[in-house]
Amino acid sequence: MDTTININDWNQFWIQQALVFVGVVVAGIFAWKTWKTTQFNNQIYTDEILFNAKKETKEIGLKMVDIDTENPSKKDKQVVKFYWQIIEDVLNAYELSCELYLSGGVDKNRFERLRKKEVVKLFGKDEKGGYFYPKLHEKPNQYTAIESVYNKFKSK
Repeated sequence: MDTTININDWNQFWIQQALVFVGVVVAGIFAWKTWKTTQFNNQIYTDEILFNAKKETKEIGLKMVDIDTENPSKKDKQVVKFYWQIIEDVLNAYELSCELYLSGGVDKNRFERLRKKEVVKLFGKDEKGGYFYPKLHEKPNQYTAIESVYNKFKSK
């Protein structure tokens, strides 16, 4: 039994291993770039959803200024109902955004920079505002991602 290794076979083996290594590195780079692009796209998507939801809230809020709270008309009651539906949309947009933050689907540093004060202000009891505090603390809580992010930001 001959156990000698031909030098050409040995060189060919190392060339193959080097090519495999280069292929793995290139695949890793493309996977990382795809992941970063996905994070960026998710961030743009959630920013757009939040922007539109806030815009709708402001628009309907302006209509609510003229509502007679003592004797609301049928139309006034519909405007108020529609307003609470929009508030629900805003909360759902925050929930999606917070879920992506917690799962790493968005750039965490960018999210914290853009949303930390906003989340603490909107969902905190002691903060100026605390507008959504009651919704966040209803039982059962349907906004668990917001609550997790709020608690994380509050503790920092």
